[in-house]
Amino acid sequence: MFTQIKTLFGDSKEYYASELELAKLKLVDKSSRQISLSAFLIILYILGLLCIGLLSLGIAIRLGERLGEYYYGFFILGGFYFILLLIFNLNRKKWIKKPVSDAIIRNLLK
Repeated sequence: MFTQIKTLFGDSKEYYASELELAKLKLVDKSSRQISLSAFLIILYILGLLCIGLLSLGIAIRLGERLGEYYYGFFILGGFYFILLLIFNLNRKKWIKKPVSDAIIRNLLK
């Protein structure tokens, strides 16, 4: 009887050690997935900003040529981006905060 209890405690100890190791591996997997997704998104955003910046520069110069002074194009484009900033600021919870939070939670719960 005593040996059966001793065996049971030994088996349960091994079981909990295995469960702890499995939890650690799952945590490492989820963390690495989240970090790689974050790195990809950062690179994507940087490249996107670079493209938008260069396109904006070209559009501003072209508008300026059409209007007679280069700085007119930059003022018009600056005003356009300011309006976009206001629109995004007013809708930031619906468009940015909630979807990003949901995506992070969904990714961590996979």
